[in-house]
Parts: sequence; structure tokens; C-alpha cells
Amino acid sequence: MARMTVCAAVLVALAGTFCAAQDYAPAPAATTTPVPAPKPAGGPVFTEMQLQPGGGQPANGLLLTLIPDKVVLSETPFAFGAPLLVEPTSIHLLFRNVSGQPIVLDAYNLALSRLTMIVVGPEKESVVVTRQSLVVTTRNSLPIDFPQIEPGNPFVPLAAIAPLQFPGNFNLLVNYALYKPGEYKVQVVYSRPAAAGPAAWSGTVVSNTVSFRLVGPPLPPPPENATPAQPPETAPQPEPTPVAPPAPPAPPTPSAPPTGTPS
Repeated sequence: MARMTVCAAVLVALAGTFCAAQDYAPAPAATTTPVPAPKPAGGPVFTEMQLQPGGGQPANGLLLTLIPDKVVLSETPFAFGAPLLVEPTSIHLLFRNVSGQPIVLDAYNLALSRLTMIVVGPEKESVVVTRQSLVVTTRNSLPIDFPQIEPGNPFVPLAAIAPLQFPGNFNLLVNYALYKPGEYKVQVVYSRPAAAGPAAWSGTVVSNTVSFRLVGPPLPPPPENATPAQPPETAPQPEPTPVAPPAPPAPPTPSAPPTGTPS
């Protein structure tokens, strides 16, 4: 019994020591988790591009000319800070062999694989280029995808092969949005590395530079039953009362002759 009492006392002492150690042990250092700064509100990411040198000049005997349907574009803004609603215009490509030898042109997947558009706007924050998230299924190449251009002859790809337009969807995958009215300069670059498939022309040729002018929306026509604006009516002014001219002065009265008998 005495042995049990001693054991109990020892356990109580040890428990008190453990509790005291817990009570007086230093608290662990507080840890702070860095909070990232809030990101600014999302907005358009403008793309700055530069015109390529040598535009409109032949490269390795190949000349590329850009022909748009129109160069004056009209816009209709619908929200501040949003891209402008612009009716796009079609763009046609004209390749010409200016060398003395035939040129085989690689036109397979022309718009998707070989062409790039460069757009320089009136200000830095004028153009936004976005890539569409699309899956495009292409067919195998055919002999007609590699036309031979004789010396001095032109070649115009069909619209179904190169459906190009500006602004908007350039080649099914890349979209160009305009944010400011003004002048936009556009080039198209055709590029093909030497090791790309069958033997054909290789290199990079830059088209001529085409200037598009983006203007504001036209004023709406007046309605058919509208009457021309009339000047505001004014109250009639009273006619001035005529003033009679002053009467002429009366002539002087002659004095009476003196009376009496002379002496």
C-alpha cells in the first residue's frame, strides 16, 4: 500500500513538472504566408508590330502584291475600351515570277502555314492580335497545291485556298481587332523554309504596304417625313412713330412808324 502511495506521488510530481514545462515553454514563432498582390483588371493586350523592309520588292525572283477590295473602312463603336465594329474587306494575293526560270510555288495550306500579316496602327494601343482555339483538319497535299509559274506570269490563289480579310479573322486562326480610328498599314509575308516538303521556291517575300483608313460611322440620313429646320420666330417689333419736323420760326413783326408833328 505504501509502495502504491509513493508511486502515485511520483506520478503526480512528474505530471506537475510536465504541465509546468508546457505552461512556460516559449511559443513557436508565428509564420506568415505572403499574400500575392491583386492583379489589375484584365484588359486588351495590344500588339506592337513593325513593317518589314523590302516590302513590294522581289525575293529570289518572286514578287508578292497585296490587292484589297477597298481601303476606306467604316466603324461603329459600341463600348468604350472595346474593339471597333468594322466591316472587313477581302484581300487578294498576286504572286508574279519576275525571274527567267520557272518557279514552283508551295500553296499547300497557304493561309495557315505560309502567310503572316503585319499591321501597324495609328497609335501603340491600336491593334490586338489573338489566336483562335480551333482544330483545323487539313487534307493531304496534291499536285495542284504546287503550281508552276512561268517567267513573267502571275498566279492568284483562289479565295477558297487563301480566304484573307482585314480586319477580323485573317486565316481562320488569327484575329485582328482594331481599337482606334486612323490609318493602318498592312503587309503580308510569305515564307517557306528550304526543307519544307517537295522541291519548291524557298525564302521570304514581303508584299507591298497597303494603307487602310478607318473612319467614324456616317451620320444617319434624316427621316423621309422630316421638315427642314426653320429659324426661330421673333416677336414683331412695333413700327416707329413718325416725328413731325419742327415748325419754322415766325417772321419778325415790323415796328410801327413814329407819330407826332415834326418841329
